[in-house]
Amino acid sequence: MDEATIRPATGDDLDQLCRLRLAFIGDVRHVDPATFDPAFVEATRAFFVDEMQADRIRSWLAVVDGRAVGLVSVVVADVPPLPGRHRVREGYVINLYVAPEGRRRGTGRALLDAALASADELGLRGFHLYATDDGRPLYEQADFVPDDRFLVRRID
Repeated sequence: MDEATIRPATGDDLDQLCRLRLAFIGDVRHVDPATFDPAFVEATRAFFVDEMQADRIRSWLAVVDGRAVGLVSVVVADVPPLPGRHRVREGYVINLYVAPEGRRRGTGRALLDAALASADELGLRGFHLYATDDGRPLYEQADFVPDDRFLVRRID
């Protein structure tokens, strides 16, 4: 397999964005993405459409031989300024995924680097993410550190 080319995703890539996000979720949950409820698949597509139109998400694809084999996205959120940190946007890294045939070639790192390089363009003061056990070493190598100040309350 050739080395992946990393490029920004556009609205023309909607099918690829959805396919790779669903593959990511299937991989993490150990299920076949073909078994996902059609309403969930449609909600995923609507999320990308809405967030891209509002310019609240940026995504990058890893492409090999014309096929997208990897994805990373950054959801941009407006937040109040902090003393010494006047930028009012933060990035939430989601969906970092490389298909099995593209793994162990530096593709995940290249995708993450592309996302992190967007900080100035997007006016971000920082990034946060939820790491899978498999992804944690990559994020730690990129200077992400655990932060135990966060608490989470889920609403089902």
